Amino acid sequence: MLQTLGIIILILLFLFTLQVFNTRSTESCLLTGFWKGSPTFIKDAGLQVFMIRIGSGSSLHGERPGYILMVNKEGILINNPVKFCLSAGGSINPGMCSCREYSVHIDWLGEEEPDFFPSEQELYYYPETGKIVFTSDDQVMGVLYKDYITGDIRDTMPDSLTPIDGEDI
Repeated sequence: MLQTLGIIILILLFLFTLQVFNTRSTESCLLTGFWKGSPTFIKDAGLQVFMIRIGSGSSLHGERPGYILMVNKEGILINNPVKFCLSAGGSINPGMCSCREYSVHIDWLGEEEPDFFPSEQELYYYPETGKIVFTSDDQVMGVLYKDYITGDIRDTMPDSLTPIDGEDI
């Protein structure tokens, strides 16, 4: 009887761990892609464009290739490929988190770090609403929303689809 109870507990623990891992994997996939600055943040920051691309990466190391583009009226402020190094606090919530907090280090890949967008920041990720917020020293550095339109749709379309009236898909 005690041995059966132990086996049941181990199976439940395994299933719980599997559920947490799958959910975190889904959150990680949702973090991948293009992110566009919110209109309110862009206006308040005096920007015209603020976009970030977060590539897919290893969930174990937290390293992801990326790109940051920031433009104001005077011209381009940031136009750099970067590497995001994300480290998340542990969460054993088996479901999707409403807000996931990451410490993020931005590796500027040999370029000089801009003084207005530091390398060490906190990233608040809201997977259910498709929103990320970068902060540093309790100051908001960026508010961005997932941009599904900017992504290259050809990479996700089945090969069997053909263009309509000669349009490029």
